[in-house]
Amino acid sequence: MVATYIDGGNGFSQSSFASQWYTMVRHETDHSGRAFNVGNITTVGSGTRGMSLQSLLEAIRGTSPVPQHILMVHHGRPDALHIPIWPGGNPRQDRQATTLENLGLLSGRYYLGTRGRAHRITGLSGGQPASDAQLATHFSKTEPEVANLRDLMREVQGRPIQRIDIRACNIGSSTATLQEIGHFFGVLTVCAPTLADEFGFFQIQAVNTATATRMQRRGQWVPYMHQQVIQVWIRRQGRAVRGISVDSAPYPVIRSFIQNHFSAGGVFQPTPGHLNQVTNIRQQGIKFHGFSGRLSTGGSTYPNAIIFPGMPQYTNSLVNQPIT
Repeated sequence: MVATYIDGGNGFSQSSFASQWYTMVRHETDHSGRAFNVGNITTVGSGTRGMSLQSLLEAIRGTSPVPQHILMVHHGRPDALHIPIWPGGNPRQDRQATTLENLGLLSGRYYLGTRGRAHRITGLSGGQPASDAQLATHFSKTEPEVANLRDLMREVQGRPIQRIDIRACNIGSSTATLQEIGHFFGVLTVCAPTLADEFGFFQIQAVNTATATRMQRRGQWVPYMHQQVIQVWIRRQGRAVRGISVDSAPYPVIRSFIQNHFSAGGVFQPTPGHLNQVTNIRQQGIKFHGFSGRLSTGGSTYPNAIIFPGMPQYTNSLVNQPIT
């Protein structure tokens, strides 16, 4: 079993979706396409004080039995775990965020240069790891707060954790970030997606082509084409995804699509018949890659814009990084 830690703060808008998804579908896929079992789901943080690096380390330390493989689910970006270092911090501010440089400073792989800039320690750099006192000044924290965080880091590094899988947007697109995450947690391998990583509630609805096209032009829908046979429309409200509609697809076609391209295919329970005649079909959680930045505009269609677990593109979007 894999110990799973999900950001429970309201800053992670998909927290409840992610928890329900992994409770219902008790597995995730690795970079090779193999499924691994998800267990020991821990929600870290709540309300305005969601997951922080400190609270994540505390949760890992408190997990028994000690896991060898962990799954972390939260916001991300190419240069950072998009969570604050300390509870209550702002992950959008560089000196409060869990960026690759800050991870390196805390682990001792980076040193503080002039004007508070972090630099990687190499054989030529001549830099020295920052002390707790120096980092306390840099991060506007007390020395005991920094020392406590580093003690937590060393405790986790001393555990036999071999692998971290991260499901957070775009982190896998930066080898440097994956390396610093791996060294900070003391693991051998880190796996993360290069694309957006999304969860949501969905409802299948019958929508005719004219209505779907009009809503797409308003930016409310994203088309997804499957083998030029089935047309799936992903409904978008603000930054959230709220529904899937299928236009003019017989029941055997949609059933095949679900079984082939959704994890635990068959979680939908449509009644036999033409889908456009079926109403009130609900799915209590869906996961997919590739949503952000891949919306269609002006009526343009982007095939494979939405990538679901079970599709080869999902596996291909995962980077497996050995830590060196």
